[in-house]
Amino acid sequence: MQILSEQFKNRIRIQLNGQHFSCYEDTSINILLDYLDFESDQIILEYNSEILCNKMFIETKLKEGDKLEIITIVGGG
Repeated sequence: MQILSEQFKNRIRIQLNGQHFSCYEDTSINILLDYLDFESDQIILEYNSEILCNKMFIETKLKEGDKLEIITIVGGG
């Protein structure tokens, strides 16, 4: 998978849920989540072994070698 955008120049590889993923340098986590069709208020995101709060998704830019784990929160009884 890859995110395509004219505004970003350098392609990078990250690890997303254990799989290699290609995107552009300086892509924000918020843009990545939107591309993957995740609702930011319905997930827990681990970024380089640390839980990242939702308000950091816009500010945090992806870099070569970053590791992300996205866990979907599912309600039920």
